[in-house]
Amino acid sequence: MIRIETARLVQLLGDLVHTAARGSGGASEGVLLHSERADRGDEPGQTDLLVGTSTNARVIGQCHVDAYGRMARPMLWPLADVRAVIAAYKPKLAEHREHTVEIRRDADMIVISEDPHLFGDGLTVRFSDGPVADYPRVFGALREVPRLLDEWGSLLPRTDFSPSLLEPFNKVAKSRGELVQTYRYHQRSRVLVQIGQRYRGAIHAHQSWDTLSEGSSPDGDVFEPDLPVADEE
Repeated sequence: MIRIETARLVQLLGDLVHTAARGSGGASEGVLLHSERADRGDEPGQTDLLVGTSTNARVIGQCHVDAYGRMARPMLWPLADVRAVIAAYKPKLAEHREHTVEIRRDADMIVISEDPHLFGDGLTVRFSDGPVADYPRVFGALREVPRLLDEWGSLLPRTDFSPSLLEPFNKVAKSRGELVQTYRYHQRSRVLVQIGQRYRGAIHAHQSWDTLSEGSSPDGDVFEPDLPVADEE
């Protein structure tokens, strides 16, 4: 079982909705959650973490939050149920900023509940665990520098992105009040993303061009007006 501050759970799920697949009906149309223990900065000892990952094949997002307790195995929350959890518990934060929920398994069901002795009427949300074994293995793409740089040829300045692929990271950065940090190694490689200390991502650049004649510098026109000389005082 995991006990977690509701504000943290809502932020984690809300950020990962943006990079989850939609309309596929497969394992990617959801948020994968698992437990970890890790060092937290300069604090002594390790902390329990709840880690979430989502992907639509073109972009990947992963973030983590502090939690209390751990789950024995990963969970896959279908996207519709992720939205249901956010809708159910986000309003609770208006009355109780310290609101917490518990996450547990009941056979093949995921159960999220509040403590009825502390908060309201013990609101509970239940849904079936998704097909965890079918989830794509995207985790290496979040941390590995591509190894094919020598095979890919000259490194060029140009990198293209589809606007729809940048949008998820802009939304996450806005919600967290952080900059979007990008790490680019080659025009054919994925670009790694970091937003604050708890969010990592990756985005596949658009590769429809990639020729030496097109990628060396911008070729659009720049026009400079004939401005009058400023008056000297």
